[in-house]
Amino acid sequence: MRFRRLLVLVSRSDYLKRVSLYLSDLTEIDVSVIEDASDLRASEEDLLMVVGDDREVLNSLHALPSLDVNVINVGIESTKSFLTSASIDDLEEVIGSVIRGNFRIDRVPLLRLETSEASSGPAINEAIICPQRTATILQYTLSVDGELIWKDRSDGVIVSTSLGSTAYALSAGGSLIHHSAPVFEVVPVNSLDLTRRPLVVSANSEISIDEIHSSVAVEAVIDGFERLRVADSLKIKKYPVELRFVRPTWVQPISNRMERKIMLARSLIPLPPSAKLILRVLEYEGSMNYDRLLESTALPERTLRYGLNRLISAGLVRRLNDPSDIRKKLYEIVKDHHTK
Repeated sequence: MRFRRLLVLVSRSDYLKRVSLYLSDLTEIDVSVIEDASDLRASEEDLLMVVGDDREVLNSLHALPSLDVNVINVGIESTKSFLTSASIDDLEEVIGSVIRGNFRIDRVPLLRLETSEASSGPAINEAIICPQRTATILQYTLSVDGELIWKDRSDGVIVSTSLGSTAYALSAGGSLIHHSAPVFEVVPVNSLDLTRRPLVVSANSEISIDEIHSSVAVEAVIDGFERLRVADSLKIKKYPVELRFVRPTWVQPISNRMERKIMLARSLIPLPPSAKLILRVLEYEGSMNYDRLLESTALPERTLRYGLNRLISAGLVRRLNDPSDIRKKLYEIVKDHHTK
């Protein structure tokens, strides 16, 4: 297979400058730069290159009018991230592999959530079903294809794609799943039943979460971007379109992702539980000010301040001015925190 066009989607102008230095000399393939993901119109003969960090890549993919597209993700940092196949330093080699046909296409099944009132867009990594207030118990029953699997009380439950198995699901005790496996994974989060274990099911299964109850409102968070209000039941199925990831044959996605996860885990070992909770909230909620962090984590103010100071000292979180209110500060994860 040969691609007719290379469509380059760059989320930030400073990234575009670096990428343009190489793209300007390309003659073997037509190149078009896309500034707005929602304007993309691609065919099966096109390859979309998304340049950015993990969150920017996810944001760009969610903004596409359709995921029926061939995608290759390139990280801006010198080290590979969980979603990107290669770094910007490998750009020449990546495009060379594409032009020569030295690549493979991995098809990743995605998730769709359905309630009695609405349905979600595609979940590329995972859907997290949890109470809106952290550290609040969620009660639910889990069924797969009509078979009751368990009843549980926990902080929440994650349903992950194979691609998302190295994201929040792995941090919550899930398994590392090969990216090409046509399966989904169900991971209870901090279950009160110590015998509860992650469950891997066929991607063709229908996952039902019923008898949902909590002392506060419950929602499903899709890839940290989309939120779906959940009442008493939820069904999760395979999204109609699979995501087609293009990877050069020399890329080793599983070993790269394992290495990154181990490095991140090592950086978190000395941190107190409060700091780990703050980091988790920032990872899936994005940048937040102090008041929102206080509400989302439900931590005492003294504990929140201590956890933030530990994260800032460790180089995992940084404090910025809030552009909407100069009197307040924003806290966000340092993009290369996994390399620390």
